[in-house]
Amino acid sequence: MPRLLTFSLPILTGYIAAMTDMGHNNQLINVNSLSDFSFAYNNCTAELNFATLSTHLTTVMGKAIAKAYYGVPVQYSYFVGGSTGGT
Repeated sequence: MPRLLTFSLPILTGYIAAMTDMGHNNQLINVNSLSDFSFAYNNCTAELNFATLSTHLTTVMGKAIAKAYYGVPVQYSYFVGGSTGGT
């Protein structure tokens, strides 16, 4: 739930926002481990989605949706992340 609250703040202040689960469901993560990546064990697609594709595709699609809606390309974009980057 805290992620949704963080996600809603930009929208409430007039920004467009996009979010990704990076290819896994947080509810499946082992709560006893801070870095349980078992969802990607022996799964190259899950590794690729988590490592690169999910953030990239979320950005590309978010910008495309904004351009389609407003009719002009996005001029500025900001990234806020967690353990894989951002601030």
